[in-house]
Amino acid sequence: MNDLRQTRVNLAGLTLVLLAIGSVMIYSASAVYALENLGEASYYLKRHLLYMLIGFGTAFFMMSFDYSRLRKMAKPLLLFSVVMLVL
Repeated sequence: MNDLRQTRVNLAGLTLVLLAIGSVMIYSASAVYALENLGEASYYLKRHLLYMLIGFGTAFFMMSFDYSRLRKMAKPLLLFSVVMLVL
């Protein structure tokens, strides 16, 4: 059980490092453009951080969600996904 916990900790740490690197890359790639066109250099960084928070919230919700309940909703979710892909 200790190995599984260590793997989860390593995976979470690696994910956070990749998110941090991605945030720095987004800021460095878009700061000048955002400042010139939008008047705020951190516009895209703030937007990215907001989406990250939404993703973290969704991830924590899904971690506590009983996956067996998804079996009942599998076909409607699949149909919804196909419709969204077509749009």
